[in-house]
Amino acid sequence: MSTFSKKYESRADNILMFHKRKRSAVELMRSFFASLANQLAVIVGRCDLRSDLKQGSQSTKRVAAIQEIGRGMAKELNEYQCQMSESARSAGTQKCDVA
Repeated sequence: MSTFSKKYESRADNILMFHKRKRSAVELMRSFFASLANQLAVIVGRCDLRSDLKQGSQSTKRVAAIQEIGRGMAKELNEYQCQMSESARSAGTQKCDVA
């Protein structure tokens, strides 16, 4: 095997390893996004369940603020996850799948 062939083979192996690591990182990020989205949904849901609070009280206002923040974060997270999935799909590493 020539030196050129060995270098080419080594370079090809490095490229394959890079793509495997990249794919693994994307899968970890997808898992993280899904987990975070689920936790935000729990927070927003628990805020919905706090109907026992007196209307107009400070507690009601705080719960509503927390709920609004949770919804906003979930929306941003889903948008970012879709962008990341689209980017990965266009690179050929995964299908678009939003949590």
